[in-house]
Amino acid sequence: MSKDQQEEVSTQTQVGKPRRTNSSRFNADEEGKRRATLLKRVHVVRTRGERIQVSFDAKGQPIDKEGDELQSWIGVLAREHIPIWIADFRSADLEPRKEQVWLEVVTSFTVDESHKKQVLKSCGESAKCFRYDLYQAFVRDHIDDESVWQRPAKVVKNYPTISQDDWERFITYRRTGDFKRLSDQGIERRKKSKYGSTTGRDGYRKRDQEIFEKTGSYADRHVIWRDTRIKPDGEYKNPSIKIIGDQIDELTQQDTQGSFESVGTEDILTKSLGNPEHSGRLRGQSKFVKQAQYDNAMHVPRENPEVSFMKRQLAALERTVQELCAKHGINRETMAEEAAPETVDQHNSFKASCTLNEKDADAPDPQPMPNESKECQLFLTDFINGGEVLVALGRAYMDCVPTDTVHGIPLGAGNVRVTISVPKLKRALLPIPTNEATYIEEAVGGFVAWPKKLVVIQSSLSQASREEVPPTFDFDAIPIELRPLAYYAQSSLSDGSQISCPPQQSDEMPIYIGYEDVYDFITFKEISASSIMVYISYLSDCCARAGLDQRFVFISPFLVSPVQQNVDRVAYIRERADNIIRIITNIPRGRLVLMPYNSGQHWILAVINPWDDSVLYFNPLGNDPGEDFQQLITLALNDWKLLVGRGITKRRNCKTLIQTARCPIQQGNVQCGYFVLGFMREITLNVDGLALLQNKTSYNEADLNLVRQEWTTYVMSFIQY
Repeated sequence: MSKDQQEEVSTQTQVGKPRRTNSSRFNADEEGKRRATLLKRVHVVRTRGERIQVSFDAKGQPIDKEGDELQSWIGVLAREHIPIWIADFRSADLEPRKEQVWLEVVTSFTVDESHKKQVLKSCGESAKCFRYDLYQAFVRDHIDDESVWQRPAKVVKNYPTISQDDWERFITYRRTGDFKRLSDQGIERRKKSKYGSTTGRDGYRKRDQEIFEKTGSYADRHVIWRDTRIKPDGEYKNPSIKIIGDQIDELTQQDTQGSFESVGTEDILTKSLGNPEHSGRLRGQSKFVKQAQYDNAMHVPRENPEVSFMKRQLAALERTVQELCAKHGINRETMAEEAAPETVDQHNSFKASCTLNEKDADAPDPQPMPNESKECQLFLTDFINGGEVLVALGRAYMDCVPTDTVHGIPLGAGNVRVTISVPKLKRALLPIPTNEATYIEEAVGGFVAWPKKLVVIQSSLSQASREEVPPTFDFDAIPIELRPLAYYAQSSLSDGSQISCPPQQSDEMPIYIGYEDVYDFITFKEISASSIMVYISYLSDCCARAGLDQRFVFISPFLVSPVQQNVDRVAYIRERADNIIRIITNIPRGRLVLMPYNSGQHWILAVINPWDDSVLYFNPLGNDPGEDFQQLITLALNDWKLLVGRGITKRRNCKTLIQTARCPIQQGNVQCGYFVLGFMREITLNVDGLALLQNKTSYNEADLNLVRQEWTTYVMSFIQY
């Protein structure tokens, strides 16, 4: 057999019928034939750092021109990344390749994580069709020839990613008994197919969209099934289909008259075809539409996701209340008329271990606690910069003796018992840690030991500070989406308990959110750095799910904001600059650094591109950066350039370009933190987020409420009921 004969694409099967193969993809040299698509537009968009916006219908199907481009791009990725020798796309060995396909998709198109399964399934289908076309065109008629082991010239030319080794493994599997058995089964199934459609690729999806554009509603699946089997002249494709079409028309008339009722999948199409639906596939719809999606688009209205979340949280709170009432024997119907019990058992945790309401009859009498306590400021020694740093406010029992105990451990010489009420530096280490607490924020409301020399008694604190009564929520004034967290905070966090949220990086400490954080955020007051960090963790999760976590790096405001007072200013800037250098040292070129920064009761956002030696300064007040910020950034980037070997020829003290960027301007006094959250959201979750942010002049109430709802929802997800 000649070389040309070996490469010839046969278009006839053994029984003389045309094969279902896209042989045109292998005839690239023939005039007028379709080449294997490379989608140049997608490549152009990618080089600009942009993405193509894809719309999905209510059934989860990609629509319009962009939807077609997405499907075509998935086919390109399937040919590039999925080996032709695989036997099962579900193999665990393919997981890294599938993740690469998904990353390529979200880099070029705006596709939510919820569509990942659909995208990968489409990739598997495309890879399967490609393998089928290769087999039909180059292998089937020459399976027993030795020449089949050599890659055809057209495959080498059009698909350079297919190596000789890939081709040999492809041929090896096609010669196995398993493949022969599966192939015979497929042929037998194909013979039973009597109702082939007249449409091409994605015929169901495109017909569905055509009807929706004309009528504003989706057609029932029996209409789609029937329409895709009618030829341009108005006749059915074959007599068998006409019989089914007539049955559909008859049942449709009965349905209109009310004499036929669809129940689940037992609808007009199923009744007409005479056999039930198979699991995982819905006839008359594209292969990615499931029964639930179809019902959702056709019959069941969608509920607002915030409302659904609120209902789930309220139900969970209701269950908690019922359990507590049952545990303590409280009758909820008469609770409003009866006085509350004088004593209620409390959980013996760190927060309550020193203030139990009831006493165990068998337990020894507790050691008497000194009655005299004084309001105080609590300091820690700054071993790096020298001096002392105020870390908390509280009350101190100065008459203690070394044998007095805290949590069963003697105080020791030179220490006193204190209780922390207002943490100033939540992440500062306790001078004498306990088994229950290591950081200041973990000890709020409980007793710890503290060096007496670092306790300063205050005699003139305000009456409000002495009373230490946490504020209560006005639930009627709170947006309904935020109330579940407010209810939980009022009932479970007012005693000093906290919610533990995961950090941005797995090797960092958890983020703790207390009553004060929740109260300030929900009531639209100044927000803490912990609240900022929670939202950073939320955005990191969103980017990771969308495959966009390679675009940005976040820096914690705890590491860069000038929170310490009365310290060596130069050394303190040096310490914070080192924190920036440590984080950006290993980031690849092109990745942006987002750095929330508190200059002292005011939040701003810096977007740093270290490779371009430029910084965008987003200030909700519109002011230029202060001296501390300019010195911090300039020192960090200049030293970083020397560290990575870039910019050595420049003067070390050259000034980094810090540009005050346009952004929405706040109108109130306490909105800066919420604006910074909005800035970060705008940048990270949009294709051209920086440009969008700089073209906005204001944020309305709905914009800020969206951020607050996302923060609240994220915090609620970590509550342990």
